[in-house]
Amino acid sequence: MKKRIIAVLLSLAVTMSLVAGCGNKTDVKDSGADTQTKTQEDTQTEEGNAGESAESSQDGLSGEMTVYAWTQMATALSQTAERFMEANPGVKITVEQVDGSYTKLLPELASGQGVPDVFMVQNTDIKSFSNKYEGQLLPLNDLVEPEKDNFVASALSTCYNGKDGNYYGVPIDIGPCALMYRTDIFESAGVNVQDIITWDDYIEAGKKILEATGGATKMTGFNFNGATSQDYMKMLFAQQGGSYYNADGSVNLASNEMILAAETLKKMIDAGIMMDFPDEWNDRITALNADQICTLPYPAWYGVVMKDSVADQKGLWAYAPMPAFEGTNGYVCLGGSVLAVSAGSKCPEAAKEFVRFSLMDVRQADILYGQSQFEAYKPYYEADCYKEVDEYFGVKVGETFAQWTDSPEIDFGEYFTDVSSALSTAIGEIFVNGKDAGRALEEASAAAQRAIDNN
Repeated sequence: MKKRIIAVLLSLAVTMSLVAGCGNKTDVKDSGADTQTKTQEDTQTEEGNAGESAESSQDGLSGEMTVYAWTQMATALSQTAERFMEANPGVKITVEQVDGSYTKLLPELASGQGVPDVFMVQNTDIKSFSNKYEGQLLPLNDLVEPEKDNFVASALSTCYNGKDGNYYGVPIDIGPCALMYRTDIFESAGVNVQDIITWDDYIEAGKKILEATGGATKMTGFNFNGATSQDYMKMLFAQQGGSYYNADGSVNLASNEMILAAETLKKMIDAGIMMDFPDEWNDRITALNADQICTLPYPAWYGVVMKDSVADQKGLWAYAPMPAFEGTNGYVCLGGSVLAVSAGSKCPEAAKEFVRFSLMDVRQADILYGQSQFEAYKPYYEADCYKEVDEYFGVKVGETFAQWTDSPEIDFGEYFTDVSSALSTAIGEIFVNGKDAGRALEEASAAAQRAIDNN
């Protein structure tokens, strides 16, 4: 999920006309990325949900607001908006589906015009936004601070700006990771998943499976040149609780944790258990369908992709804890996003209450979890939907992943796009060109720092 903050420079000449004003209408629109809009005239919910939502009605809330979100979260927020408007008839909410690269949002923030009242931001970018667009994001301390202990700490930490002590977002989802594995392939190869505790154990299991399948099935794969994804490097690095920066704030990609992540992945490649996925997303799905890989150390949300793209393997996959490095518990989250509120909103109280209603009200768990959002707000985990058995995996997926959410906190900093871009280059140097990991990462640190200094 790459961000291109530099797109702002290309868009400053564009005059934006979408203004998120406040009025008195009470319907909702759901706009797709192609700018087509659909007015949801008849906002209907089940009678039971309507009754419960009415209890949350806030006297005096009114206004017209616009909300930006992407993919399943746009659908989820459209549904919570229906419930919110039923409980608050003086409010009209328009949910627009936008892209996760902020093609529409960045020019609006740069110009200060047309900024939506509520908008979705990747958790890697929220600190950058609050600094780059200083004064445009509304502090949300009054929402967050009374509920701090109810959030997964690693998710909430991304919303905090230490410069002024404010929270500029409320966490939406997280990506707790686990080891997904093919039970039939493991069984036929004589591999017991309970024996996989460390990454070295994982490599040894991969060798056994490679031998048992005549080289046909590897453990997993990633993009060796880093162009289409850096997920595996970032995941193994984050699992160790590493930092992208030195104590003085300068970039340090050549930390012991990042070097160990690179060396561990290199051991997997050298052992022959790892595939190269030039187009990581699509190549992974192709490999899954061809039985070329039998494990996925990856986040909970990928299970939804499995059901859609590898449907005929239902019942063949199970979950186990992530392999770990010595001295760690293996917990790690990959991905996540937040909702922010515009400081220029003409109805800030209604906007904040909508954020609270959508992300911090357990009665909305069925909508969020139903749209594949594994929430950062821990009280959701007690909802019935988190305890339902998933037929594809044969377990209570929500309840299972809830035990693996206590991952290390990671500071993404104010210019993570530059850091991530430099890391992408280093990955290719290490895994394609064979450069020493420490040297490649030192060079990447210097490149990222130069880019940040130029900013």
